[in-house]
Amino acid sequence: MASPWSELRTDARSLIVDEVVPYKVADRLLLRYANGGLDWMAIRHPLTAKAVLSPVEGTAPLPMGWLDVQAVMDGQNGRLEAQQLTLDGAVPLSDTYILIGDELYVDPSHGSVTLYYTTSYPKLQADEDVVPLPNGLEEALLYYVASRALSQRAATSANLDRFDRRTDSGKPTDNPLLQMARDYLDLAQRVRDAYPQK
Repeated sequence: MASPWSELRTDARSLIVDEVVPYKVADRLLLRYANGGLDWMAIRHPLTAKAVLSPVEGTAPLPMGWLDVQAVMDGQNGRLEAQQLTLDGAVPLSDTYILIGDELYVDPSHGSVTLYYTTSYPKLQADEDVVPLPNGLEEALLYYVASRALSQRAATSANLDRFDRRTDSGKPTDNPLLQMARDYLDLAQRVRDAYPQK
């Protein structure tokens, strides 16, 4: 069962031991990290969406946020096949399509086509927004947010001059926050990769 962003944020604060106001990592930064994590998750586990396009003279813009085209279907001919763009700028054949940038090109005889494509998850904006991930992947997002937040805390606490002056403090790269951030990112990746890729 998906939980609201406010719950996931509270869990992330618990992991990074940042539960007392004033927070070391601002809420707006945690939200930014969560939205970045949703994009990171979509690399392996994207959403599949459908759109009906009405090409004008064989050209139609692709939907905002598309990542990859899975299939292009025409009501009469069935599935259209991808055609490589040739150097002379060939017009697609009646049973093919070409992608150029963010536009789909088909034979002008197609009045409409149905596009199946992958896209990212919707962005979180408010505390009550439900985290839009499939079951099980919320844990990966939690560790991703914790990793980014610990990296930010490590950056703000690092003072290279302080490390240079003291011999017993070790190197700046020995920062335990950075080591924990790497561990959380590794854990996030292992959880994400444990689920079959779509």
